Amino acid sequence: MPKDLISSVVLENYANGREVCEGIKRRETCEDLPPFTDITVEDGLGDYQCNVLDQVLGRWNDGEITAEEKEQMSLAGFPNVFIDAIAGEDGRKPVYERVETIRSTIFQPPTFINMNTIKEIEEIGADAISTIPVLLEEIDFITEGLEHYLDRFPSNYEYMQTTRMGNRAVRAMIAAIVGSGSSSNNTVNSLIEIFDNEAFDGETQARAAEALGLLKSAEALPYLKTAAWGNFLGLGRSTSDSARVQAALATSLIDEKADMKKVTELITRVLFKNNKGSVEAARALGKVDCPESRKALMEALRKNPDYTSNTIAMREEAARSLGRLKATEAIDLFSTILSDESINVPVCRAATWALGEIGTPDAIVPLRLALRNGAASVHFAAAEALMKIDEGVALDEIRCVMNFRGDDEERLEKMAAVDAGRALLDIGLPDAFAEIEKTIKDPEVNKFVRTGLYRLLRNRTGREIKGPAITSNS
Repeated sequence: MPKDLISSVVLENYANGREVCEGIKRRETCEDLPPFTDITVEDGLGDYQCNVLDQVLGRWNDGEITAEEKEQMSLAGFPNVFIDAIAGEDGRKPVYERVETIRSTIFQPPTFINMNTIKEIEEIGADAISTIPVLLEEIDFITEGLEHYLDRFPSNYEYMQTTRMGNRAVRAMIAAIVGSGSSSNNTVNSLIEIFDNEAFDGETQARAAEALGLLKSAEALPYLKTAAWGNFLGLGRSTSDSARVQAALATSLIDEKADMKKVTELITRVLFKNNKGSVEAARALGKVDCPESRKALMEALRKNPDYTSNTIAMREEAARSLGRLKATEAIDLFSTILSDESINVPVCRAATWALGEIGTPDAIVPLRLALRNGAASVHFAAAEALMKIDEGVALDEIRCVMNFRGDDEERLEKMAAVDAGRALLDIGLPDAFAEIEKTIKDPEVNKFVRTGLYRLLRNRTGREIKGPAITSNS
Protein backbone atom coordinates (compact mmCIF):
# COMPACT_ATOMS: atom_id res chain seq x y z
CA MET A 1 0.00 0.00 0.00
CA PRO A 2 1.55 3.36 -1.02
CA LYS A 3 2.86 5.38 1.88
CA ASP A 4 0.84 8.48 1.06
CA LEU A 5 -2.57 6.78 1.26
CA ILE A 6 -4.73 7.85 4.20
CA SER A 7 -5.06 4.35 5.68
CA SER A 8 -1.26 3.86 5.68
CA VAL A 9 -0.70 7.20 7.38
CA VAL A 10 -3.38 6.52 10.01
CA LEU A 11 -1.86 3.14 10.88
CA GLU A 12 1.67 4.54 11.02
CA ASN A 13 0.55 7.40 13.27
CA TYR A 14 -1.26 5.00 15.57
CA ALA A 15 1.65 2.57 15.74
CA ASN A 16 3.98 5.38 16.79
CA GLY A 17 1.64 6.91 19.37
CA ARG A 18 0.86 10.08 17.42
CA GLU A 19 -2.50 11.74 16.75
CA VAL A 20 -4.12 9.45 14.20
CA CYS A 21 -4.77 12.23 11.65
CA GLU A 22 -1.42 13.96 12.09
CA GLY A 23 -0.04 15.15 8.74
CA ILE A 24 -3.37 14.73 6.93
CA LYS A 25 -4.90 17.78 5.28
CA ARG A 26 -8.21 18.96 6.79
CA ARG A 27 -11.10 19.86 4.48
CA GLU A 28 -14.33 21.73 5.18
CA THR A 29 -16.31 19.39 2.93
CA CYS A 30 -15.76 15.86 1.64
CA GLU A 31 -18.35 15.88 -1.14
CA ASP A 32 -15.78 16.10 -3.97
CA LEU A 33 -13.28 13.57 -2.64
CA PRO A 34 -12.16 10.61 -4.81
CA PRO A 35 -12.90 7.02 -3.67
CA PHE A 36 -11.27 6.31 -0.31
CA THR A 37 -8.98 3.67 -1.76
CA ASP A 38 -7.31 6.47 -3.74
CA ILE A 39 -7.32 9.25 -1.12
CA THR A 40 -3.88 10.61 -0.34
CA VAL A 41 -2.61 12.87 2.44
CA GLU A 42 -2.93 15.84 0.10
CA ASP A 43 -6.60 15.08 -0.67
CA GLY A 44 -7.31 15.26 3.06
CA LEU A 45 -10.29 14.41 5.26
CA GLY A 46 -13.17 16.39 6.71
CA ASP A 47 -13.14 17.38 10.39
CA TYR A 48 -15.99 15.00 11.15
CA GLN A 49 -14.18 12.04 9.58
CA CYS A 50 -11.00 12.85 11.52
CA ASN A 51 -13.05 13.08 14.71
CA VAL A 52 -14.56 9.65 14.01
CA LEU A 53 -11.12 8.11 13.46
CA ASP A 54 -9.90 9.74 16.66
CA GLN A 55 -12.87 8.32 18.60
CA VAL A 56 -12.43 4.82 17.16
CA LEU A 57 -8.66 4.64 17.59
CA GLY A 58 -7.60 7.42 19.93
CA ARG A 59 -3.94 7.65 20.81
CA TRP A 60 -4.14 4.02 21.88
CA ASN A 61 -6.97 1.50 21.80
CA ASP A 62 -8.26 -0.55 24.74
CA GLY A 63 -9.23 -3.58 22.66
CA GLU A 64 -10.64 -4.65 19.34
CA ILE A 65 -12.40 -2.31 16.92
CA THR A 66 -16.00 -3.35 17.49
CA ALA A 67 -18.82 -3.81 14.99
CA GLU A 68 -20.37 -0.59 16.31
CA GLU A 69 -17.14 1.32 15.69
CA LYS A 70 -16.91 -0.10 12.16
CA GLU A 71 -20.49 1.07 11.59
CA GLN A 72 -19.52 4.50 12.92
CA MET A 73 -16.73 4.69 10.34
CA SER A 74 -19.12 3.53 7.61
CA LEU A 75 -21.64 6.25 8.48
CA ALA A 76 -18.80 8.80 8.24
CA GLY A 77 -18.29 7.77 4.62
CA PHE A 78 -15.40 5.32 4.96
CA PRO A 79 -15.89 2.29 2.64
CA ASN A 80 -15.31 -1.31 3.74
CA VAL A 81 -11.91 -1.54 2.04
CA PHE A 82 -10.65 1.37 4.15
CA ILE A 83 -12.24 0.01 7.36
CA ASP A 84 -10.66 -3.42 6.76
CA ALA A 85 -7.28 -1.79 6.19
CA ILE A 86 -7.56 -0.05 9.57
CA ALA A 87 -9.09 -2.86 11.62
CA GLY A 88 -7.67 -5.95 9.98
CA GLU A 89 -9.63 -9.19 9.70
CA ASP A 90 -9.80 -9.69 13.46
CA GLY A 91 -10.46 -6.03 14.33
CA ARG A 92 -7.18 -5.72 16.23
CA LYS A 93 -4.62 -4.62 13.67
CA PRO A 94 -3.92 -1.15 15.15
CA VAL A 95 -3.49 -2.61 18.63
CA TYR A 96 -1.00 -5.22 17.42
CA GLU A 97 1.00 -2.61 15.53
CA ARG A 98 1.06 -0.29 18.55
CA VAL A 99 2.14 -3.09 20.90
CA GLU A 100 5.05 -3.97 18.63
CA THR A 101 6.29 -0.40 19.00
CA ILE A 102 5.72 -0.50 22.76
CA ARG A 103 7.81 -3.67 23.14
CA SER A 104 10.89 -1.87 21.87
CA THR A 105 10.44 1.24 24.00
CA ILE A 106 9.44 -0.03 27.46
CA PHE A 107 13.00 0.31 28.72
CA GLN A 108 15.36 2.97 27.46
CA PRO A 109 19.08 2.88 28.33
CA PRO A 110 20.24 2.97 30.99
CA THR A 111 17.26 0.93 32.28
CA PHE A 112 15.00 3.98 32.41
CA ILE A 113 11.35 2.98 32.26
CA ASN A 114 9.46 4.92 29.60
CA MET A 115 6.38 6.20 31.44
CA ASN A 116 4.31 6.81 28.31
CA THR A 117 4.64 3.24 27.09
CA ILE A 118 3.95 1.87 30.56
CA LYS A 119 0.74 3.89 30.67
CA GLU A 120 -0.25 2.51 27.29
CA ILE A 121 0.21 -1.07 28.46
CA GLU A 122 -2.19 -0.33 31.30
CA GLU A 123 -4.70 1.17 28.86
CA ILE A 124 -4.43 -1.68 26.34
CA GLY A 125 -4.52 -4.43 28.97
CA ALA A 126 -5.18 -7.89 27.55
CA ASP A 127 -3.89 -7.03 24.09
CA ALA A 128 -0.50 -6.14 25.54
CA ILE A 129 0.21 -9.80 26.33
CA SER A 130 3.40 -9.83 24.27
CA THR A 131 4.96 -7.24 26.59
CA ILE A 132 4.93 -9.65 29.56
CA PRO A 133 8.27 -11.35 28.75
CA VAL A 134 9.96 -7.95 28.48
CA LEU A 135 8.58 -6.84 31.83
CA LEU A 136 9.28 -10.16 33.58
CA GLU A 137 12.89 -10.04 32.39
CA GLU A 138 13.22 -6.76 34.25
CA ILE A 139 11.29 -7.76 37.40
CA ASP A 140 14.53 -7.97 39.40
CA PHE A 141 15.32 -4.40 38.43
CA ILE A 142 11.82 -3.27 39.28
CA THR A 143 11.50 -5.05 42.63
CA GLU A 144 15.10 -4.86 43.88
CA GLY A 145 16.83 -2.19 41.83
CA LEU A 146 14.54 0.53 43.13
CA GLU A 147 16.39 0.61 46.44
CA HIS A 148 19.58 1.30 44.51
CA TYR A 149 17.91 4.27 42.83
CA LEU A 150 16.56 5.53 46.14
CA ASP A 151 20.07 5.37 47.64
CA ARG A 152 21.55 7.25 44.68
CA PHE A 153 18.87 9.95 44.62
CA PRO A 154 17.95 10.73 48.24
CA SER A 155 16.05 13.96 47.48
CA ASN A 156 12.28 13.95 47.85
CA TYR A 157 11.76 14.75 44.16
CA GLU A 158 13.92 11.87 42.95
CA TYR A 159 12.37 9.57 45.54
CA MET A 160 8.86 10.32 44.28
CA GLN A 161 9.85 10.09 40.62
CA THR A 162 11.66 6.77 41.03
CA THR A 163 8.94 5.23 43.19
CA ARG A 164 6.27 6.36 40.75
CA MET A 165 8.26 4.83 37.89
CA GLY A 166 8.50 1.45 39.60
CA ASN A 167 4.88 1.33 40.72
CA ARG A 168 3.65 2.26 37.25
CA ALA A 169 5.82 -0.41 35.63
CA VAL A 170 4.56 -3.12 37.96
CA ARG A 171 0.92 -2.12 37.45
CA ALA A 172 1.48 -2.33 33.71
CA MET A 173 2.98 -5.80 34.10
CA ILE A 174 0.02 -6.88 36.24
CA ALA A 175 -2.46 -5.62 33.63
CA ALA A 176 -0.71 -7.63 30.94
CA ILE A 177 -0.48 -10.74 33.13
CA VAL A 178 -4.20 -10.64 33.92
CA GLY A 179 -4.99 -10.19 30.24
CA SER A 180 -2.96 -13.27 29.34
CA GLY A 181 -4.23 -15.46 32.17
CA SER A 182 -0.64 -16.51 32.77
CA SER A 183 -0.31 -18.37 36.09
CA SER A 184 3.24 -19.74 35.75
CA ASN A 185 5.40 -20.00 38.86
CA ASN A 186 7.52 -17.12 37.60
CA THR A 187 4.45 -14.91 37.21
CA VAL A 188 2.94 -15.79 40.58
CA ASN A 189 6.24 -15.42 42.43
CA SER A 190 6.76 -12.03 40.82
CA LEU A 191 3.36 -10.88 42.04
CA ILE A 192 3.96 -12.22 45.54
CA GLU A 193 7.31 -10.40 45.67
CA ILE A 194 5.45 -7.12 45.41
CA PHE A 195 3.91 -7.68 48.84
CA ASP A 196 7.35 -7.94 50.44
CA ASN A 197 8.94 -4.85 48.94
CA GLU A 198 8.73 -1.45 50.62
CA ALA A 199 9.20 0.38 47.32
CA PHE A 200 5.61 -0.28 46.19
CA ASP A 201 2.57 1.72 47.17
CA GLY A 202 -0.83 0.50 48.33
CA GLU A 203 -2.42 0.78 44.89
CA THR A 204 0.26 -1.42 43.36
CA GLN A 205 -0.16 -3.98 46.13
CA ALA A 206 -3.91 -3.91 45.51
CA ARG A 207 -3.41 -4.62 41.81
CA ALA A 208 -1.09 -7.51 42.66
CA ALA A 209 -3.67 -9.00 45.04
CA GLU A 210 -6.39 -8.56 42.44
CA ALA A 211 -4.26 -10.32 39.82
CA LEU A 212 -3.53 -13.27 42.12
CA GLY A 213 -7.24 -13.62 42.80
CA LEU A 214 -8.13 -13.56 39.10
CA LEU A 215 -5.40 -16.12 38.41
CA LYS A 216 -6.79 -18.24 41.30
CA SER A 217 -3.32 -18.80 42.68
CA ALA A 218 -3.59 -21.22 45.63
CA GLU A 219 0.11 -20.64 46.35
CA ALA A 220 -0.65 -17.01 47.13
CA LEU A 221 -3.52 -17.72 49.56
CA PRO A 222 -1.47 -17.48 52.80
CA TYR A 223 0.02 -14.15 51.69
CA LEU A 224 -3.41 -12.80 50.78
CA LYS A 225 -4.95 -13.85 54.10
CA THR A 226 -2.10 -12.16 55.95
CA ALA A 227 -2.57 -9.03 53.84
CA ALA A 228 -6.31 -8.93 54.52
CA TRP A 229 -6.54 -9.80 58.19
CA GLY A 230 -2.99 -9.52 59.57
CA ASN A 231 -1.65 -6.36 61.21
CA PHE A 232 1.59 -6.36 59.23
CA LEU A 233 2.73 -7.74 55.92
CA GLY A 234 6.00 -9.19 54.63
CA LEU A 235 8.90 -7.12 55.91
CA GLY A 236 6.86 -5.42 58.60
CA ARG A 237 5.06 -2.93 56.40
CA SER A 238 1.46 -2.11 57.30
CA THR A 239 -1.08 -3.15 54.68
CA SER A 240 -2.92 -0.30 52.98
CA ASP A 241 -6.72 -0.33 52.96
CA SER A 242 -6.74 -0.75 49.17
CA ALA A 243 -4.48 -3.81 49.36
CA ARG A 244 -6.47 -5.22 52.29
CA VAL A 245 -9.72 -4.99 50.31
CA GLN A 246 -8.33 -6.68 47.20
CA ALA A 247 -6.57 -9.34 49.24
CA ALA A 248 -9.82 -10.23 51.01
CA LEU A 249 -11.69 -10.36 47.72
CA ALA A 250 -8.95 -12.51 46.17
CA THR A 251 -9.21 -15.09 48.97
CA SER A 252 -12.91 -15.52 48.11
CA LEU A 253 -12.06 -16.15 44.46
CA ILE A 254 -9.34 -18.71 45.26
CA ASP A 255 -10.90 -20.52 48.23
CA GLU A 256 -14.36 -21.96 47.54
CA LYS A 257 -14.87 -22.36 51.31
CA ALA A 258 -14.01 -18.75 52.11
CA ASP A 259 -16.19 -17.07 54.74
CA MET A 260 -18.06 -14.54 52.57
CA LYS A 261 -19.60 -12.83 55.59
CA LYS A 262 -16.13 -12.16 56.95
CA VAL A 263 -14.94 -10.89 53.54
CA THR A 264 -17.94 -8.56 53.16
CA GLU A 265 -17.56 -7.19 56.70
CA LEU A 266 -13.91 -6.28 56.12
CA ILE A 267 -14.62 -4.54 52.81
CA THR A 268 -17.61 -2.70 54.28
CA ARG A 269 -15.50 -1.33 57.17
CA VAL A 270 -13.08 0.15 54.65
CA LEU A 271 -15.97 1.53 52.56
CA PHE A 272 -16.94 4.00 55.29
CA LYS A 273 -13.41 5.28 56.01
CA ASN A 274 -13.69 7.93 53.25
CA ASN A 275 -10.15 7.46 51.94
CA LYS A 276 -8.61 5.94 48.80
CA GLY A 277 -9.37 2.50 50.16
CA SER A 278 -13.08 3.39 50.18
CA VAL A 279 -13.03 3.67 46.38
CA GLU A 280 -11.45 0.23 46.15
CA ALA A 281 -14.04 -1.13 48.59
CA ALA A 282 -16.98 0.26 46.61
CA ARG A 283 -15.62 -1.37 43.46
CA ALA A 284 -14.97 -4.68 45.24
CA LEU A 285 -18.46 -4.93 46.72
CA GLY A 286 -19.81 -4.95 43.16
CA LYS A 287 -18.24 -8.40 42.85
CA VAL A 288 -19.85 -9.75 46.02
CA ASP A 289 -23.52 -10.38 45.27
CA CYS A 290 -25.27 -10.60 48.63
CA PRO A 291 -27.87 -8.51 50.52
CA GLU A 292 -25.17 -7.14 52.85
CA SER A 293 -23.05 -5.73 50.01
CA ARG A 294 -26.06 -4.09 48.33
CA LYS A 295 -27.18 -2.56 51.62
CA ALA A 296 -23.70 -1.17 52.32
CA LEU A 297 -23.40 0.37 48.84
CA MET A 298 -26.79 2.05 49.10
CA GLU A 299 -25.96 3.38 52.56
CA ALA A 300 -22.68 4.80 51.24
CA LEU A 301 -24.57 6.61 48.48
CA ARG A 302 -27.08 8.08 50.94
CA LYS A 303 -24.78 9.13 53.77
CA ASN A 304 -21.66 10.57 52.12
CA PRO A 305 -21.81 14.18 50.84
CA ASP A 306 -19.68 15.18 47.86
CA TYR A 307 -17.04 17.03 49.87
CA THR A 308 -13.79 15.37 48.80
CA SER A 309 -12.42 13.76 45.66
CA ASN A 310 -12.24 10.40 47.47
CA THR A 311 -15.90 10.63 48.48
CA ILE A 312 -17.01 11.55 44.96
CA ALA A 313 -15.01 8.66 43.47
CA MET A 314 -16.34 6.27 46.14
CA ARG A 315 -19.98 7.23 45.46
CA GLU A 316 -19.41 6.91 41.73
CA GLU A 317 -18.02 3.39 42.17
CA ALA A 318 -20.83 2.50 44.60
CA ALA A 319 -23.43 3.46 41.99
CA ARG A 320 -21.67 1.45 39.30
CA SER A 321 -21.35 -1.57 41.61
CA LEU A 322 -25.10 -1.50 42.28
CA GLY A 323 -25.58 -1.49 38.51
CA ARG A 324 -23.29 -4.49 38.07
CA LEU A 325 -25.26 -6.30 40.78
CA LYS A 326 -28.51 -5.31 38.97
CA ALA A 327 -29.84 -4.07 42.31
CA THR A 328 -33.47 -3.18 41.49
CA GLU A 329 -33.92 -1.98 45.08
CA ALA A 330 -31.59 0.94 44.26
CA ILE A 331 -33.79 2.41 41.49
CA ASP A 332 -35.63 4.80 43.84
CA LEU A 333 -32.31 5.95 45.29
CA PHE A 334 -30.94 6.64 41.80
CA SER A 335 -34.12 8.58 40.99
CA THR A 336 -33.55 10.76 44.08
CA ILE A 337 -29.92 11.37 43.09
CA LEU A 338 -30.87 12.41 39.56
CA SER A 339 -33.51 14.81 40.94
CA ASP A 340 -31.01 16.57 43.23
CA GLU A 341 -29.12 19.39 41.45
CA SER A 342 -26.49 19.48 44.23
CA ILE A 343 -25.22 15.97 43.45
CA ASN A 344 -21.85 15.87 41.68
CA VAL A 345 -21.95 15.15 37.91
CA PRO A 346 -19.78 11.97 37.99
CA VAL A 347 -22.15 10.44 40.56
CA CYS A 348 -25.20 11.31 38.43
CA ARG A 349 -23.51 9.90 35.35
CA ALA A 350 -22.72 6.67 37.21
CA ALA A 351 -26.34 6.46 38.42
CA THR A 352 -27.64 6.68 34.83
CA TRP A 353 -25.19 3.99 33.72
CA ALA A 354 -26.30 1.75 36.61
CA LEU A 355 -29.98 2.15 35.65
CA GLY A 356 -29.12 0.96 32.16
CA GLU A 357 -27.36 -2.09 33.60
CA ILE A 358 -30.34 -2.89 35.86
CA GLY A 359 -32.46 -2.76 32.72
CA THR A 360 -35.97 -3.13 34.14
CA PRO A 361 -38.95 -1.03 32.95
CA ASP A 362 -38.93 0.78 36.33
CA ALA A 363 -35.53 2.24 35.41
CA ILE A 364 -36.98 4.11 32.40
CA VAL A 365 -38.74 6.83 34.46
CA PRO A 366 -35.59 8.24 36.16
CA LEU A 367 -33.70 7.96 32.88
CA ARG A 368 -36.30 10.14 31.17
CA LEU A 369 -35.60 12.71 33.87
CA ALA A 370 -31.82 12.42 33.37
CA LEU A 371 -32.24 12.97 29.63
CA ARG A 372 -33.73 16.41 30.35
CA ASN A 373 -31.81 17.61 33.43
CA GLY A 374 -28.20 17.97 34.48
CA ALA A 375 -24.95 18.13 32.52
CA ALA A 376 -24.34 17.11 28.91
CA SER A 377 -22.45 13.97 29.94
CA VAL A 378 -25.48 12.89 32.00
CA HIS A 379 -27.75 13.42 28.97
CA PHE A 380 -25.52 11.18 26.83
CA ALA A 381 -25.30 8.52 29.54
CA ALA A 382 -29.10 8.55 29.87
CA ALA A 383 -29.55 8.12 26.11
CA GLU A 384 -27.16 5.14 26.08
CA ALA A 385 -28.86 3.59 29.12
CA LEU A 386 -32.33 3.95 27.57
CA MET A 387 -31.06 2.29 24.37
CA LYS A 388 -29.95 -0.72 26.43
CA ILE A 389 -33.41 -1.11 27.95
CA ASP A 390 -35.77 -0.33 25.05
CA GLU A 391 -34.54 1.14 21.74
CA GLY A 392 -38.03 2.22 20.69
CA VAL A 393 -38.69 4.11 23.92
CA ALA A 394 -35.19 5.60 23.84
CA LEU A 395 -35.51 6.99 20.33
CA ASP A 396 -38.97 8.40 21.03
CA GLU A 397 -37.65 10.15 24.13
CA ILE A 398 -34.57 11.52 22.37
CA ARG A 399 -36.69 12.89 19.51
CA CYS A 400 -39.16 14.40 21.98
CA VAL A 401 -36.39 16.21 23.88
CA MET A 402 -34.72 17.38 20.66
CA ASN A 403 -37.93 18.98 19.33
CA PHE A 404 -38.16 21.46 22.20
CA ARG A 405 -40.76 24.16 21.51
CA GLY A 406 -40.53 26.15 24.77
CA ASP A 407 -39.22 29.67 25.32
CA ASP A 408 -35.66 30.89 25.88
CA GLU A 409 -36.00 31.11 29.66
CA GLU A 410 -35.91 27.32 29.97
CA ARG A 411 -32.14 27.05 29.74
CA LEU A 412 -31.71 23.39 30.78
CA GLU A 413 -34.35 22.19 28.32
CA LYS A 414 -32.65 24.04 25.45
CA MET A 415 -29.24 22.55 26.24
CA ALA A 416 -30.77 19.09 26.64
CA ALA A 417 -32.41 19.40 23.20
CA VAL A 418 -29.09 20.06 21.46
CA ASP A 419 -27.46 17.23 23.43
CA ALA A 420 -30.30 14.94 22.29
CA GLY A 421 -29.43 15.73 18.68
CA ARG A 422 -25.80 14.88 19.34
CA ALA A 423 -26.86 11.63 21.01
CA LEU A 424 -28.99 10.75 17.98
CA LEU A 425 -25.91 11.11 15.76
CA ASP A 426 -23.67 9.17 18.13
CA ILE A 427 -26.12 6.26 18.26
CA GLY A 428 -25.49 5.92 14.54
CA LEU A 429 -29.02 5.78 13.08
CA PRO A 430 -28.92 5.85 9.25
CA ASP A 431 -31.58 8.60 9.12
CA ALA A 432 -30.20 10.67 12.04
CA PHE A 433 -28.92 13.47 9.76
CA ALA A 434 -32.29 13.71 7.99
CA GLU A 435 -34.18 13.84 11.30
CA ILE A 436 -32.00 16.63 12.67
CA GLU A 437 -32.25 18.57 9.44
CA LYS A 438 -36.04 18.29 9.63
CA THR A 439 -35.96 19.68 13.19
CA ILE A 440 -33.71 22.55 12.11
CA LYS A 441 -36.21 23.57 9.42
CA ASP A 442 -39.21 23.41 11.77
CA PRO A 443 -40.06 27.03 12.71
CA GLU A 444 -41.97 25.83 15.79
CA VAL A 445 -38.79 24.49 17.39
CA ASN A 446 -36.93 26.88 19.72
CA LYS A 447 -34.47 29.10 17.82
CA PHE A 448 -31.56 28.37 20.19
CA VAL A 449 -32.09 24.64 19.64
CA ARG A 450 -32.27 24.97 15.86
CA THR A 451 -29.12 27.08 15.82
CA GLY A 452 -27.26 24.56 18.00
CA LEU A 453 -28.38 21.62 15.85
CA TYR A 454 -27.46 23.54 12.68
CA ARG A 455 -23.90 24.08 13.94
CA LEU A 456 -23.69 20.48 15.09
CA LEU A 457 -24.74 19.15 11.69
CA ARG A 458 -22.45 21.54 9.82
CA ASN A 459 -19.46 20.52 11.94
CA ARG A 460 -20.22 16.84 11.47
CA THR A 461 -20.89 16.91 7.71
CA GLY A 462 -18.96 19.97 6.53
CA ARG A 463 -21.92 21.17 4.46
CA GLU A 464 -24.44 23.98 4.66
CA ILE A 465 -28.13 23.15 5.05
CA LYS A 466 -30.19 24.62 2.22
CA GLY A 467 -33.53 26.29 2.93
CA PRO A 468 -34.85 28.37 5.83
CA ALA A 469 -32.69 26.58 8.40
CA ILE A 470 -32.47 29.31 11.03
CA THR A 471 -35.40 31.64 11.33
CA SER A 472 -37.08 33.29 14.29
CA ASN A 473 -39.73 31.39 16.21
CA SER A 474 -43.24 32.00 15.03
